[in-house]
Amino acid sequence: MTSNLFASSRLIGLLGTVLLLLNATGLSALSTQQAQAQEPAIAGISVTSNGKRYSIRPGSQEGMATLVEIGPAPPRGYILGPNDTAFWIEREPIVWNDLGEPAAPQVWRIVQGKRDGSNGQVLLTSASFYAAQPPALRSNSAPNELTLSLDGKALYFDPCLRGINFIYCDGYRFNLQSKQISRLAFDGWGSVSIAPDGLRSFFTVPGNYCMGGGRFFHTYLSTPTGRITLGTGMPGDIFWLSDGRLLFSMIDDWTCDNRAETNRIRLSTSNGIKIRDLSLDVIAFEVIASPDEEYVAYIKGRYNATFDMIGKELWIVKMDGSGLRKITDLPLDTSDLHWEEIAPITYPNYQVSGRVTDRNGRGLEGVRITAGNKVATTDFSGNYTLRDMPEGQWTLVPSKPDSDVVFTPAAISINVQADSDTQNFSAACEKSPTTGLDSCALLPGDLLLVRGASTGVPDMIWAIELGSYFHHVGMYTGNQEVTEAVGFRDNDAEEVVTRPIEQTVWWSTDPILDWSVIRPKLPPNKQVVVGLAKDWAVADNPIIGYWFSGRFDDTSFYCSKLVWRAYQLTGYDIEQAVWQVWGWTPDPLVTPRDLYNNRSFLVQQMYNLVDYIPATIAVGSLASTVATRSDTQTADATTATILVIDSQGRRTGFDPATEIAVSEIPDAIYSGTDAQVQNVSVSAIGTGWTVQVTGVAGGSFRVVVDFPSVTPWQPQVIEGTVSPGETQTFTIIPPRRLYLPLVRR
Repeated sequence: MTSNLFASSRLIGLLGTVLLLLNATGLSALSTQQAQAQEPAIAGISVTSNGKRYSIRPGSQEGMATLVEIGPAPPRGYILGPNDTAFWIEREPIVWNDLGEPAAPQVWRIVQGKRDGSNGQVLLTSASFYAAQPPALRSNSAPNELTLSLDGKALYFDPCLRGINFIYCDGYRFNLQSKQISRLAFDGWGSVSIAPDGLRSFFTVPGNYCMGGGRFFHTYLSTPTGRITLGTGMPGDIFWLSDGRLLFSMIDDWTCDNRAETNRIRLSTSNGIKIRDLSLDVIAFEVIASPDEEYVAYIKGRYNATFDMIGKELWIVKMDGSGLRKITDLPLDTSDLHWEEIAPITYPNYQVSGRVTDRNGRGLEGVRITAGNKVATTDFSGNYTLRDMPEGQWTLVPSKPDSDVVFTPAAISINVQADSDTQNFSAACEKSPTTGLDSCALLPGDLLLVRGASTGVPDMIWAIELGSYFHHVGMYTGNQEVTEAVGFRDNDAEEVVTRPIEQTVWWSTDPILDWSVIRPKLPPNKQVVVGLAKDWAVADNPIIGYWFSGRFDDTSFYCSKLVWRAYQLTGYDIEQAVWQVWGWTPDPLVTPRDLYNNRSFLVQQMYNLVDYIPATIAVGSLASTVATRSDTQTADATTATILVIDSQGRRTGFDPATEIAVSEIPDAIYSGTDAQVQNVSVSAIGTGWTVQVTGVAGGSFRVVVDFPSVTPWQPQVIEGTVSPGETQTFTIIPPRRLYLPLVRR
């Protein structure tokens, strides 16, 4: 458990009242043994209130547990040590100056003592710390949080430089035996939490408006610049699970009136990829897992009608997301939620280690190696270690959560008699050397989108003409294969195909400007979805690739219709009809861009969207004239031409002065004047960009600036009337909020 990473004067306060037993008569109807049988999961949970420690005891019915006093408590924010010990930080009060900074050096101590707060022994003082590390931080910083290392031999802590409106933290390791201090590689700022393995950290980057305008990240301390965005807004608390997964609470979009729009408790992989949300609409101050990591407990606020917090509540949920229930009410000043071991941990004799690699020898992270009740997870380099292994016969089994990766060998049997470091596995997957797409992270049903390539997909030009930011899409159907409609071929049987991912554009040497992998949320049955797509690829009567195929015609497909139809037939519509803004009824086509929306999770992305915002700028006619082909409709695009100008004066589009197309903006694509929706798509848009509309036939026009990374969908729409030869200039306004909660290079 970590200390809270956020604070609000309306939400967090101290209640100086005496804690009473809740539902004191609850145990009278049942024996203690009977009550505990009803709520076995809460055994060992303790909290602190009013300077005292309390254990949670089951009540006679759900939500009616009681608090039983254990004794005095250490200072707020303590962590558990071995054998009934605890570690905590003692701080002197901060005096602020007029600049919003501490007026004098902060005085603090890291202390080890008993869990009742007695027998405190000072391990490290602020004076000795600054004497050993003079240039690292200014002397008015102090640690906010402690983490005990996995081997119990060190403490990690985060001295923070605090101001009234900011906080900057660093990471350090304190050896409990040698008393030596070492600085961790770290490039983050804001509140910090360091993992027990000392290899990873969790930190925030505050925003510049109200409370929640920031982001929070996960990073590897060995490569601090390779940070991974976990979310926007503010984090609540984080718990590092033993197999490398993350358990943390999120405040997604904290607004200026202190009301959270979307909050949750999330379980993710070690890389931050979402596994599941355990609880929604919850502002969780503290989150912990049970010693066996089967349950999650958290403390949330209890509010009145004006959203003032008047108390707290203890809740519990299984790690698989089931069994959510309230345990009991808690006083307002409750803190320090712990799940204490019932029996001491024993440490047998040996350790077994090895490495897991992909087909190219790259270390594969996040693979779970299970041996009986022992579990280890590979690190960033693919290494794992199973510790404390008794002598005897063990079977090691690799698996990768949320993946269909096959390992060789499938299992290793080993007779443990001594330490072993050669138990290696190989995964039948790899990372593309040309595009960077990682097939080891794919699941059947994932959608692969690409922008800018053309190899093997001759009909991509149609997606460009219709103004789709992405130009092609396929479905990962398992076994390192992709099913896709690639367009017209001499042999009809080659137009809708299932083929190895290495033979697709996502492995191509053809220039690719962008790609993305998304995972639709909670479809009815992904096996059925995948089966439909693969059946169309091997049909006795070849299913042909045809761009003007009707939406519900299952004898011909184009790329985005193929994957959309497979999901739609199972009752799950993954389309967001972006181009209905032109007034086409019915919407004629499903474009690849229509599939990139908040009905899916982002799995991988070529670019880091914290640093860039993609966009498509399109112009079309508002006239009612349409041309009909098959059962689709396309708009007349002869009203006006389009020219996009970036902040450096570079242009892409149609230049009315020279009457030729120009392409000066890097990675920008212009559809040409013959496109059904004349458009320019760019990989990175920012402030200072403009769009020029020049009349051709003249009349009413509409400009739509589509930002694929934003949800809910909020395009910039400009309407007007233009005369032949007249040029009008408009400013493009980039969005403030991005959709993507997770980005992986």
